[in-house]
Amino acid sequence: MTGGKTVVELRVHGVSGTPPEVMLNCPVEFLDQVGGDRDAGFFRRATWIDDAVSPPSPDGWRRRMEAYSWGGLTSRRASRAVWLLFLPFSLVNLAHWMLPPARHRRPAAVVVALLRLLALSFTLTLLLAMAVAVLDIALWQCASVDFCRSGWLPLEWLGYLTPGARLAIGALPLAAVIVALWLLGRQEAGQAAPYEGPACDDVFTAACPPPGAVVHAGERSPLADTTFWNHDDSVARMRACHVTAWTAALAALVLAAPVAHGDPGRSRDVSAVLLGVNLGVLAMAVGATAWNRATGRGGDGIGGALHAVSMRLRWVALILLGLSLAWLGLGTRIPTPNLPTFLPGLRGSIYALLAVQVVLLVGLFVGTALSMRGSGRSDAAPGSGTTPGYGMTLRGFTAAFVSLLGWLIGGGVSVGVGLSTALILGRVEVTTIAPAEAMAKRAATLANATADFVEKMHAMSMRAPLIVPPPYVWASVATLLVLFVAVAP
Repeated sequence: MTGGKTVVELRVHGVSGTPPEVMLNCPVEFLDQVGGDRDAGFFRRATWIDDAVSPPSPDGWRRRMEAYSWGGLTSRRASRAVWLLFLPFSLVNLAHWMLPPARHRRPAAVVVALLRLLALSFTLTLLLAMAVAVLDIALWQCASVDFCRSGWLPLEWLGYLTPGARLAIGALPLAAVIVALWLLGRQEAGQAAPYEGPACDDVFTAACPPPGAVVHAGERSPLADTTFWNHDDSVARMRACHVTAWTAALAALVLAAPVAHGDPGRSRDVSAVLLGVNLGVLAMAVGATAWNRATGRGGDGIGGALHAVSMRLRWVALILLGLSLAWLGLGTRIPTPNLPTFLPGLRGSIYALLAVQVVLLVGLFVGTALSMRGSGRSDAAPGSGTTPGYGMTLRGFTAAFVSLLGWLIGGGVSVGVGLSTALILGRVEVTTIAPAEAMAKRAATLANATADFVEKMHAMSMRAPLIVPPPYVWASVATLLVLFVAVAP
C-alpha cells in the first residue's frame, strides 16, 4: 500500500491472535494505536524506530510498518456470542451491497425497498420468538398450570396474578430489549456525527451525501466512493422504524388477549381502540420503511418536518406501549385460560409474518431479474467492478440468496428459542387435542381414590404439555433438510 512517498507494510495475524508487539517486534511502550478500538485496531511503531530500522532513501521514500490486530473480535466475554442473534440483520445489510448493477431503475429501487422491509420483518421475527418463549409458553401456559410452574419461583409468584397482569409484567423484558438496542444505536449515531465544515464540492467531499441506494450499470461500486461512510439521516430514520415497529407490535400482541377473551362492554372497547392505534403506528413504521425517500440510502431524503415526525414516532409507540401495559395490568379482566391453549393472536401473527416474508423473498428474486434485463457477460463497463467477459456470482442473484440465508437463520433461531423453552418447562406439543386428553387423564387419576399408587405417581410426575406454533415444527424439518442438502456430497 502506497501513499505520497511512504510505503506501508501491513501485517495481519491469523487465528492464533498474535499480539501487535510481536508482529512489529517492538515493546508495547513504543506502540501507538492509530485506528480502531479495543477489539480490532491498527498499530504503528514510533517514527524513530521505523527510521532506525529502515532509514529514508535518498529520493525521499520511506517505509512504515503497521499491524492490524483483530483478536478481540473472537475472544473476551462469552456474552459477545449473543450478537449471533443479529446475524440475519448483518446478512440482509450485506445483501444490499451484493445487488447487481441495475439496467432498469424502477425494479432496482423496488428491490432495495424490499430488502429494507425484509430486515424489518427480521425484527418482528425476533420479537415473536421472544413472545412465544416468554409471553405464551412461560406466562400464558406454564404459569397457569400448578404442576408446571412448581419449582420455578418467578412462575409460582406470577401464577397467582391475573392473566392480564402476567402479560403486562412479561412484556417488560421484551420492551427492555428494544430500549437497549435503541440506546446502543444512539451511541453509534453519536460516533458518526454529521459533518460540520465547508460545503460539498470536489475537495470537501465529507459534506456530500453518501452514494445512492441503486447502483446503475456502468457506475463504480459505492464502496470505492469517498462519500460512502458519510453521515446519512436515512440510517437514523431506519433505526427509528425498527424501534417503532417492535414497540407497536409488542403492544398489539398483549392486547389481543383482552380483545379476544376480555369482558364484553367498555373494557373490551378500550382494548380494541388501543389495539387499533398500535396497529396504525406499526403500519406507519412499515410505510416509512418502504418509502425510499424516507429510509433509502443517499440523496436528499425527506425534509426536516417529516424527519422529526419519523424520529418522534418511536416515542409515541413507547408511550402507547406504556399505556397499553398499564391498562392490561390494571383495567382489564381476562379470565384464566381454559388450558391447554395458546396466547390469542400470536399464532395468527406468526402465520401472517411468514406469508409476508415469503412474498418479500419472491419479490427479491423477481425484482432482481427485472433490474438486470438485457445484461450480458460481456457488457461490463469500465469502473463497474465487473471484469468484461465474466458473469456475476450466482448470475446476479447473490443478494437474494444471502437474504434467503438470513431468513433461514432467523427462523432457526426462533425455533430454537421456542422449543428450548418448552422443553425446559415441560414437553412439546403442537395441537391442543393430545394435551387436553393427557391433562384430563391426569386429573381423573389423581382424583380416583382407588387408583393404583404407581399410576398416581406417574400422573404426579407428568410434565406439563406446552403447545408450540406448528410453523416451528415445519421450520425444524426444513432446517434439517437444508443442512442435509448442504453437507451431502
